[in-house]
Amino acid sequence: MKRGIVLGLLLLASLSASGSVLWGEPDTDLLWHHANDIQARESLPEELTLLTRDVSIRISEDSVRKRVRDVWFYPDTADAHDYGTDSVTFNRHSQSLTIHTAASIDRYGELRQMQADTLRVTNVQEDNIFTDSRKAVLTIPGIGAGSVTLLDYELVEDRTVLEMPWMETWYTQMFLPVERFGLSVTWNGSEAPVWSNSSDTVSCQQGANELTCEGRDLPPVEWEEGMLVADTLDQLVIATPMSWQDVANRALTEFTRAGDDVTGASAVLAQLAPPDATASEGMSRVHDFVARDIRYVSLSEYGNTITPHTVAEVLESRYGDCKDKSALLTYLLTELGYEPYPVLVATDRRDPEQLRVPAMGYFDHMVICRDLPDGIACMDATDAYTDATTTPAWIQGRVALPLRPGAEPMVIPGDEYRWTLDVNTELTFHSNGGQSEQQVRSYQGAYAGTLRSVLDGKTSRERHEWAEKQYAAVVSDVVTPEFDFDQVSTLAPRLTVSSRVDYPPFLETDVDLDYFEYDAWLQAELESVYPANRLYESEFAGLRVTSRFDVDLGDLWALRDVPPELDFRHRFGSLSRKVERVGGNRFRVTSVLDVPRQAIPPRKQPELRKLLELMAREAKLAFTGKLR
Repeated sequence: MKRGIVLGLLLLASLSASGSVLWGEPDTDLLWHHANDIQARESLPEELTLLTRDVSIRISEDSVRKRVRDVWFYPDTADAHDYGTDSVTFNRHSQSLTIHTAASIDRYGELRQMQADTLRVTNVQEDNIFTDSRKAVLTIPGIGAGSVTLLDYELVEDRTVLEMPWMETWYTQMFLPVERFGLSVTWNGSEAPVWSNSSDTVSCQQGANELTCEGRDLPPVEWEEGMLVADTLDQLVIATPMSWQDVANRALTEFTRAGDDVTGASAVLAQLAPPDATASEGMSRVHDFVARDIRYVSLSEYGNTITPHTVAEVLESRYGDCKDKSALLTYLLTELGYEPYPVLVATDRRDPEQLRVPAMGYFDHMVICRDLPDGIACMDATDAYTDATTTPAWIQGRVALPLRPGAEPMVIPGDEYRWTLDVNTELTFHSNGGQSEQQVRSYQGAYAGTLRSVLDGKTSRERHEWAEKQYAAVVSDVVTPEFDFDQVSTLAPRLTVSSRVDYPPFLETDVDLDYFEYDAWLQAELESVYPANRLYESEFAGLRVTSRFDVDLGDLWALRDVPPELDFRHRFGSLSRKVERVGGNRFRVTSVLDVPRQAIPPRKQPELRKLLELMAREAKLAFTGKLR
């Protein structure tokens, strides 16, 4: 995907080009061929286009040699500005990179080649990634409207130093047109790789020691917010033959090396879970310690791509990455009598059917899970905001591989209601036409963890400023309430935001009361989850809001009519409203919004949106009072 390759690269810290990047003898014949072809066309592509991608891979017992030739056409200067910088990702310990050609030919036929001293190598700063990668940033000179560029490079991988068997994935679709894609794979002896092609526009043929694939005029994929690229784009996957159990066993063997040295663990455990602590208290304290007191540092350097550091090393340094923290948490919980097991996670995938060949390369994160009578629960030791009893929101519904017998790709279960909120509002009318309002919002489970990640790093003043802006956007910008926060800095199942405010007189006090009040937080939650997809299936994460209004009309008006009750049910969800008088001049309205987690196909998106809009309109609470 050209889009996204460049964005953000120049924000990374640049390093000098190292000896791991070599320069070969340039060959511009392919570039001239395509430049002449473009000049001869009656009509040119109107958008940035990959004219050809040629990939040749040679697999031997000790190495994998890959040669890639990409030729791009830039129709205008905007594309040149936005995408004129390319890059190649490589592993500095297992791969050597050779740049053969990085050159352009402009519309006037002038050839310009990139010079070696303009190459920059950057760190790849991505959390939870099982690699030790670098990016060679290539700024090809002379690109403008009508230019054609060639990037020709070679990667040689040393298979003898890999912690997991070799795997290669090529996306044969992009977000821009591809005129030709070609792939040739050859191998020595009897070690034929396994492969899978999900594309209808790319055809492949396998011989005795060769696989060839080709596709032409591959249409671009339309981007849509929330789509998962790895589940959506056509792709070719080639890998060393393994079973899923082989992958799990290999990863588990490396994972258990963390237990080779557990010095210091007993003392930590004695502090966290003394004899008088209950089992649940011990689990929570151990989880909180690993999640919050062991800071996250990416440590996927050579030798630790999938192998964690020992328990002793992590306790001594007080930092680690996802596998280090997971190994420590697993050891401590096991000592407490629990039976956790490590689980690999593909954070960019929801569909296990798209893992077409067994391989480690799909997975970029690790968590630990444990079996419950009604399913499984997972802890993310890198999540410093979600409590021990809740599976964090960002891994719910993601594809995973448990490292234990019978290993097969699965989906981490999602909460039926990921966004769960209880709101209690007390509204008191005053004889001068003003009001007093007290509200308590209680966010639960994954919602509490998500909100905690927003608030925990803020100062008291910053939290109040955040709450003031939120209240002004949702309820009213006429007043500024006082706020209290509870369980922001503690990993608890709930997080509470309370507010108190007096509204100045705004009602006429010499006439009967004809009033309505919006159930503002229920309405806001509905509006926040409106589906936007048109092309792809989306996952509705599940929304449950329980809202209670206690209204006191005070001494000026006598309560006459209360809001109507409501019991609206739809196959997507329901909204109910119960109303009860709790005194001569007081009443209570309890509303329950219930839209559970579900997959919504594109054709049903408009129907779901209309339902949510209808429910939002029904959040209006109207009532009347007789002037005394």
